[in-house]
Amino acid sequence: MTNSTEQTRFRVLAFDPGFTTGVALATVELQPKPKFTWKTWSVPDRELKGFLKRTVHKVDFVVCELFVINTAVKGWNATRNTSNDLPVANMVGWIEMAAFMAEKPFIKHRPSDKPMGYKKAGLVYKKGKPGTHEWDAMAHAALFISRQWEII
Repeated sequence: MTNSTEQTRFRVLAFDPGFTTGVALATVELQPKPKFTWKTWSVPDRELKGFLKRTVHKVDFVVCELFVINTAVKGWNATRNTSNDLPVANMVGWIEMAAFMAEKPFIKHRPSDKPMGYKKAGLVYKKGKPGTHEWDAMAHAALFISRQWEII
């Protein structure tokens, strides 16, 4: 039996950062029977800061795919770094700072966690498939829900 003061409803906001950032908002209900729902959408890079300001304080957890610049990756060079990698890495920083300022737990997932998140969500992961940013965010939310509450 759950104490009436214990929280039984949680909101998880998950991100797959990029020039079009995938976002998933999952609502988890633990009582009377564990269940969850989610919705997904995309946020253009120019709107991300405003979105974070309006949204992060309303959720319980923030999940984000980490973006690590790895200069050992074939094809990496200073041009790619300045035109692609750094802005996305900065977006991860914005998301983490928004979670910090709103005093929300910030959970980091590696890109390699996505396939397991897809599996937990009952979907098939296809690496590099165009237009999957929203689903990637949902996969990170599903993996977090699975690890946090073991209901998936």
